[in-house]
Amino acid sequence: MMIKFSVKWLWFAILVWFGLSCYGLFLRVPSGQVPSISHLDKVAHFVMFFGQFYLLSLLFNINTKTKALYLWAVALGWAVASELIQGYFTTRTMDVWDGVADMVGASLAVGWGYLRQRGCFKGIVN
Repeated sequence: MMIKFSVKWLWFAILVWFGLSCYGLFLRVPSGQVPSISHLDKVAHFVMFFGQFYLLSLLFNINTKTKALYLWAVALGWAVASELIQGYFTTRTMDVWDGVADMVGASLAVGWGYLRQRGCFKGIVN
């Protein structure tokens, strides 16, 4: 049984996720107290983009390749824009590998959402 979310709750979740992502990407200044785990920032980028674009895939019912490609293009635009904003308007630096992590997360989310909406996981995953 596929869980159905109301549109208003999906919009709420998307906006909260987007706001928290913007805070993490642009406003939060890293301190020396953050654990020094190799590539932890890449994991954070992956999770932020996966969550954002999976929620969007649910909201927009990504059940055709065209819709999936449009959403993927939006993800690419946001990944590039977020890295440019970090590089030029914050104390952070631009990193191509952060953009790659963004797109891996978004691509998996859009792909998962597309396959789920098409019913490819019936009986396996709700």
